[in-house]
Amino acid sequence: MTLPPPTAISRSAWASFAASVAAYLAAGSKTGTTRRGGWRRKTLENYTHLLSIFPDWGPLPVSEIDRRMVRAEIERVAAEVGATTANNACRALSAFFSWLVRRDAVDFSPVTGVEPPATVSRGRTLDDEELAAIWGACDGTVMG
Repeated sequence: MTLPPPTAISRSAWASFAASVAAYLAAGSKTGTTRRGGWRRKTLENYTHLLSIFPDWGPLPVSEIDRRMVRAEIERVAAEVGATTANNACRALSAFFSWLVRRDAVDFSPVTGVEPPATVSRGRTLDDEELAAIWGACDGTVMG
């Protein structure tokens, strides 16, 4: 299915979550917010991964995804994968649905009002000797 340009979106063309995600990722890879004209490669990889965490939503019309569904899926991801991934997935969903709202593909974002899970910061950092050992191990590699 060929999607219309982002400025001429019709709701029927953006019916499914999968088609909308594909259009979002394609738009981000071309016309993102960096000065070079698109998302950085890592940003695209992260959004691709995070939005693929919701495979059951693929055929669903984006207009049928509601806050209850978002909350349930974020809780599932937190339980199965971890709070940090769930937090990042919630933020990716928020950016995705905000993009759809700006293009009149949906009336509102179902992510609004969904609190991302709290993450726990690491309790320990590397000391100077450990950092020196890592830098030494990288010497002579593409990292060093």
